[in-house]
Amino acid sequence: MKLSIITTVTNPDKYQYAWRETLKNYCALADEVIVVNGGESLDLGQIERQNAVLKQVMLPWPEKWHWRELPIHINAGLSEATGDWVLKMDIDYLIKECDFDD
Repeated sequence: MKLSIITTVTNPDKYQYAWRETLKNYCALADEVIVVNGGESLDLGQIERQNAVLKQVMLPWPEKWHWRELPIHINAGLSEATGDWVLKMDIDYLIKECDFDD
């Protein structure tokens, strides 16, 4: 069984999200992590990936954001996902490795 996690982000440094640690732990849990990015490109090269594939999909938010934009970004992640199961997680859902079952 292959697990994919998709997350949406927009300028996580500006909002002081621990996105690097979050993505590292998502990669430890899943086979594939897809970041749908509505802001500036993130440097994912420094993220420890375990054996996970880590993808970034750039999809800029419009100037005047509306809630109807969110499903567009989620669907962009779903269309990239190749897992048997797909979890949609927010970038501020921090899962610690110590929470994983061995």
